[in-house]
Amino acid sequence: MDSTQLSTLRSKLSKEIQELEQELESKLKERREKIKAIDLVRGMLVEESSGQLGNKAADVDGKRFLKMGLQEAILNCIDEPDPHLWTVPAIKKELLAGGLKSKAKDLYSSISATLQRLESKGRVQSEKREKGGKGYKIKEKEATSPNPDPSGNN
Repeated sequence: MDSTQLSTLRSKLSKEIQELEQELESKLKERREKIKAIDLVRGMLVEESSGQLGNKAADVDGKRFLKMGLQEAILNCIDEPDPHLWTVPAIKKELLAGGLKSKAKDLYSSISATLQRLESKGRVQSEKREKGGKGYKIKEKEATSPNPDPSGNN
């Protein structure tokens, strides 16, 4: 193969690669738009059925997370008097129902990363769930042992 044939072949392959990259980018954009639409519909469905989700989702106007950042919203979401393990999809559903506005392309990943950061800081803890996967809850504060003698003398 001489240099002109190699050059022609290289330009054809380069053109094909560019076309494939454009096609891939187009499909990714289409999928992102579908995911965004699905998330929007799921959020609307959650708002409609919020009465069935318990007291946390049954806010007066469903906007309790509207003015919060993601970390604050997650902590408020999973901080309950009767703690149970929260999965990332359940947190996402609750945050969307509560009016959270996020610019994240992938809210699921953002929630997961935030939970991991909170866990490394000792603010939440994760546990294996019976059904598989991880569940998260607020880390319980260590109880300080009360002094039995109020005067401080033992």
